[in-house]
Amino acid sequence: MRYSSFALGAIALAFLAACSHASNDTASAGGTAAATDAASPAATDAASAGADASASGQGTTITTDKGAVTIGGNVDPSKLGVPIYPGAAENPDAMSVTSANGAGSVAQFKTTDAFDKVYDYYKSQLPNDSETMKMASTMAMFKVQSTAGGQTLVQLTAGSGFTAITISHTTKP
Repeated sequence: MRYSSFALGAIALAFLAACSHASNDTASAGGTAAATDAASPAATDAASAGADASASGQGTTITTDKGAVTIGGNVDPSKLGVPIYPGAAENPDAMSVTSANGAGSVAQFKTTDAFDKVYDYYKSQLPNDSETMKMASTMAMFKVQSTAGGQTLVQLTAGSGFTAITISHTTKP
């Protein structure tokens, strides 16, 4: 599970970097700082950087004039671009980003079903040319391009007694 959290963190950093072209854009954004959850480090950091931040039980959102990032909470499964494996439980550490350059979401799901069963499901649900990698019965990746230029990546990883499903979806404006 540490690998999954690390992967989400790395993807979050990549999305954040895409939302801004200079390291000080957030500080000069002129936003009004509003940290609604004093215990939230993200809200506190955003407030000190001149961004609008709000936190709730559904995650923390940081908004600047460049876009918005929501970390934590859940992502709307209908906006991920692929079906969700039936019965898979969503990890509440999802993330979504919106900016003038597009939008993206990353969500993780977990099921106790065997890797091969989950793999067969996605293999049957996604286009024939979408599989980009498969390593025995431990890891597989699928990539689905949308007609609007966005894409969805599905990563399956076998764990001890579970299969993790990570879905990353991006759209262009």
